[in-house]
Amino acid sequence: MFRDKESRFLEAGLLAAVPICVAITALIALLTLARI
Repeated sequence: MFRDKESRFLEAGLLAAVPICVAITALIALLTLARI
């Protein structure tokens, strides 16, 4: 049970971290392009 819950939390964290990282990279790219 504990392992299943931990794996679910880890999967949820990874799924939530992917779009956040993409958004951060997109913001950085837009800022760099705006400076140029």
